[in-house]
Amino acid sequence: RWRANSAEFASARRAHYAAGRAGKAAQVSESMYRKGTRDSDQGEVWANISGKAARMGAHSNTGAAAALYEKYQARLNEYYAAFTALDNQTGALFVIGGEAVGLDLFDSPVTLKTLLPKLVQSYALDAIDAGDKHSKANKSNAAMLIKDAAGTPEEHFPAVGDGEDLRLRGDELSGGALSTDAGVIHLCVFRLQGKGNGNDGYKGSRLVRSSLRRNG
Repeated sequence: RWRANSAEFASARRAHYAAGRAGKAAQVSESMYRKGTRDSDQGEVWANISGKAARMGAHSNTGAAAALYEKYQARLNEYYAAFTALDNQTGALFVIGGEAVGLDLFDSPVTLKTLLPKLVQSYALDAIDAGDKHSKANKSNAAMLIKDAAGTPEEHFPAVGDGEDLRLRGDELSGGALSTDAGVIHLCVFRLQGKGNGNDGYKGSRLVRSSLRRNG
C-alpha cells in the first residue's frame, strides 16, 4: 500500500486509489509541518473509502478498499493492457476526464516499470468512479501541473529510513519525495482541487525543478 509517511511504495499487491493517496499525503504533510508527526485522519480515510464503495456498488462488511478492486478487476485489467512502460521511461503523468490529476517520477526505468501496474490500477479506479471519461488529455492542464509542482516549496524532514522526506504543500497541490545522496528516488504530485493552504510567497522547489528537468 501507499506509505504516506515516506512517500514510497511498500510491497503490497495494490496501491491505494489515487484520490485517497492524494488526501492522505496532504494530511501527513500538514501534520509534519505543524507537529513534526506523520499523522492522518483515519476516520476521514475510512469515510472516503466508504463513500467511494457506495458510489461504485462495492459492499464490504469490513469497509475495506479491497472490495473495490475485486469488483472491478476485469475493468482494471483492461487498463493494465492499455498502459505499459516505454523504453527508458522514468515517470508518468495521469489524466482523468481531460484533467491532469497526478504525476510520479522515479530514479530509473526499472523502478517505473516495476511500479507502473500499481499506479495504473490506482488511477484507473478513480477513472472508473468518474465514469470512464475518454476525453483527450489537455496539454495545458498537464503543463500547469508540472509548473505548479516546480513552483511549490519543499519542506525537509528526516525520512523513516535513509535519506530525507520532502513534502510539497501548495494551494491546489500536495505530494512529496524520498531523496538520498544519490538524488530523488520517488517524487509524487497530486492535484487537490479547491484546497488551499496559504503557501503564497514561498520560493519554488529547486529539487522538484531539477527532477522534472532530468526526466524531460
